[in-house]
Amino acid sequence: MTDKEWFKKGVELSELGRYEEALRAFEKAIEINPQDDKARFGKGVALGELGRHEDALEAYEKVIEINPQFAESWFAKGVELIKLGRYEDALKAYEKAIEINPQYADAWVNKGVELGEFERHEEALQAYEKAIEIDPKNALAYTNLGELFFKFGNLKEASDNVDNALNIDEELVPAWSLQGRIKIEEKDYDTASESFKQAMTLDSSNPIHFLWYTYTNYLKAEFSLDSEDKKYQEEITTIIRNLEKMNETLSKNSKQGKEIRAYVLYFLGHFYLKSNDIFTAKEKLEECIKLKSKSPIEAPARELLDNIWNYQIRPSLWRWWFNSPLHRWLKRIGFSILLLLILLILALLLLHLFVPEWYLSIQINWSLSVFLIVFLIIILFLPNIKRIQIKDIEIELHSPPPIPVLSPMVMEEEMKEIEAKYLESEKLR
Repeated sequence: MTDKEWFKKGVELSELGRYEEALRAFEKAIEINPQDDKARFGKGVALGELGRHEDALEAYEKVIEINPQFAESWFAKGVELIKLGRYEDALKAYEKAIEINPQYADAWVNKGVELGEFERHEEALQAYEKAIEIDPKNALAYTNLGELFFKFGNLKEASDNVDNALNIDEELVPAWSLQGRIKIEEKDYDTASESFKQAMTLDSSNPIHFLWYTYTNYLKAEFSLDSEDKKYQEEITTIIRNLEKMNETLSKNSKQGKEIRAYVLYFLGHFYLKSNDIFTAKEKLEECIKLKSKSPIEAPARELLDNIWNYQIRPSLWRWWFNSPLHRWLKRIGFSILLLLILLILALLLLHLFVPEWYLSIQINWSLSVFLIVFLIIILFLPNIKRIQIKDIEIELHSPPPIPVLSPMVMEEEMKEIEAKYLESEKLR
């Protein structure tokens, strides 16, 4: 087979999602013709799809070395740099793609995303508007522009842009998600729920949509039903059952990451508390914290767990110091130090009282010593004193993590365009 035949085979295999085989085909093409920039580009695509981002980046850099005017390779390089966390370099790559091809709408969109990450919002807005000017049918550009308006509270502009996006592409998941969050702000929970349900249908593997759907249904129940009503408790029970299924799924699939599971466990803690199952709520929140996900939900989870422990479970003094779900060893050490100081001061006083000849040269301040003992005992019993206060637990549910603004992943489309150009050039020969 010739290099062109191997390249064509690689493209076909990529379109079928058979990236390992596609990679081998592209490598065969490169082996025959090391200067084949299209085959090297295809290799980069396959490597990226296989999660080998460093290798993909190297492949795109080789393409650029062979053909510095290959705008799509600069774009793809930017995508890989994002995955590697090199955001400033990614922005430069997108700008280079635009320099080569000022009409490259997707590069303008990605540039807008990165500018937004650097809080350069006015420039991001201009980038999205430029993408729309070039390609009025670029649904993702409208969605990202809507995200920008939503971030700054302009619901009208955000809604208009998401409507434009969905009119162009009814299956664009980020647009459905954005519409759902806009409707939550407008307190239109029915429409919000339907939007997230649509996002779940289109992207069933992403649990974030499920969390937003659950959150929306909770808000709907909270603001339309009395918490004492049977219907309200039925809604909470249904939510718990669905969250438990999601938690079980995530616990078996570490690829989803800790952050989403942390949110699921936090939600479970919240809803178990709502259903008055305080001990299960405590267990779920402890599990959430033990994940050490470093997500924003960890602080609210700790606060809620602390309130449940102190004002709902109300443990005995001994359990508070030795079995606390938060800072357990710190509290145990603190208790030991307090008790040791009290016993030490008492021992000194008793020795001075009953064996005065041991302390002929030492002056004991009895008032200060008694004050210290009382003060230390108060600290020791402080948890019980604190719990005498009546306190309503604040259990407002924090919203799920925001769905990130997505960059267009158009590698397969680019491959098709390259193949079409290649076939066209073959016909002209």
